[in-house]
Amino acid sequence: MTKLICNICNNNINKSGYKIQCAGQCKSWHHLECTELSAADVKKLEKREIEWKCEDCKSEVNSSTSKENTATINDILMEIRLVKAQTDHITTLKDEIKELQKTIQFLSDQYDDQKKLNEEYEKTIKNLKKENNVLKKDVEEIKRIMLKQEVGRRSQNLVIMGVDSESGNNKQGVSMVLHKVMQDFHEEHIKEIIKVNKTEENKVFIVKLESQDIRDRIMEAKKKIKKLTNKDCGINENDTNTIFINEDLPYEIQAIFRKARALKKENEYKFVWCKNGQISARKDENSNKIKINSIEDVENLQK
Repeated sequence: MTKLICNICNNNINKSGYKIQCAGQCKSWHHLECTELSAADVKKLEKREIEWKCEDCKSEVNSSTSKENTATINDILMEIRLVKAQTDHITTLKDEIKELQKTIQFLSDQYDDQKKLNEEYEKTIKNLKKENNVLKKDVEEIKRIMLKQEVGRRSQNLVIMGVDSESGNNKQGVSMVLHKVMQDFHEEHIKEIIKVNKTEENKVFIVKLESQDIRDRIMEAKKKIKKLTNKDCGINENDTNTIFINEDLPYEIQAIFRKARALKKENEYKFVWCKNGQISARKDENSNKIKINSIEDVENLQK
């Protein structure tokens, strides 16, 4: 039978003596009197209200608790350091966000300023466009007036092309051509003849007459003649080349008229003519007369 030894006094414990076992890890036995327990503590032990541990086990518990407390404190300090680092990082982010907000506000102000400037530019451009359109209209109106005046200055003139060169240089020869067109025409109706040298074979003469009325009567009478030659006029019996008689038109109207005459070939306009500087066109005898005042007008008719 194993003897019980008191862990305090190291003496044997009698089987019938008062003893107590440590509730700690060592489970050692002790004399009750060696533990210095009070009578009240003994009663509580008997009622299992408390448990008793020897000094060694108590020391181990305290040491373990201290270690646990130390570990807990270290963990808390580590958490505090982490929180502080995160707080510092958040503070840095806040500062960066503030700087970013300042930059965004600056850019926003710049954008607003640029937007206002652009709006002012747009208003200026819009006004300039309006002024430009007005100026264009004014220029077109001035051109129209000047062209009308130029047509008026040429209203007594005829352009004759194809007449024999020698005869075209004198009033008698031109008078023979115009007399063939209008029977009551006389040489005295001619004020001046101007030679325009285009080619040696195809000379052009500008004939200034006494009045626009004479010119208009000649142009009206010319409509009844299908073809007119130097031979027909008694100028040169061997010359059967066609003589052309037209109004003396400014260059701008000539260009429009050349373009307009293409309507007869390409767009089935039966009549295209020019009278007193006004170009007109008509598809057939029953259609309305269309006035042509620009290249754009011709192009619109060609569509």
